[in-house]
Amino acid sequence: MRASRSRGQNLVEFGLVLPILIITMLGITDFGLTYFIRGSVDNAAREGARYAAVRAGAGGTGGASMNVANVQTRVINTVIGVSLSPSDITVSCCDDTNTCVTAPDPSCVPPNRVKVNVQYRLTTFWPGPASGTYQTSSTMRFESSDQPGE
Repeated sequence: MRASRSRGQNLVEFGLVLPILIITMLGITDFGLTYFIRGSVDNAAREGARYAAVRAGAGGTGGASMNVANVQTRVINTVIGVSLSPSDITVSCCDDTNTCVTAPDPSCVPPNRVKVNVQYRLTTFWPGPASGTYQTSSTMRFESSDQPGE
C-alpha cells in the first residue's frame, strides 16, 4: 500500500514542477531568439554602411547620385529572422560636426560618414523584452580611392 501512495506523490510533484520548467525553457528560447535577431539586424546595418562607404567613395557613385536603393537591398538581403522593407531603412550622410542629411546628397563623399539606421518590429511571447519597434544604426567613414598606396 505504501508504494502506491509514493507513486502518486511523485506524479503530483512532477505535475507541479512541469509548468515551471516549460515556462523557463520558453523564456530562455525567447531571449535567445531576441538576441539572435538583434545581432542579425546589427550585422545587416553594418554591412549596409560598409557597402555604401566603399561604393560611394572608391570611384563609385557617391554624392548626389548615391544609390540608396542598393544600400537598402543589401541590408534586406543580409538580415535573418526579421522581415524588413525599404521604408524601415534610412541612409544619411554625416559630417564631422555630426550634422546629418538624408542621402543622396552632395555631402555623401569622403571624408564624411554614412549612417544606416534600421527600424524593425520585434514580437515576443514573453514579457521580458517587450514587443515593439526597435532600431539600430551603423556609421562608417566614406573610403577614398585617391589615397597614396591604393
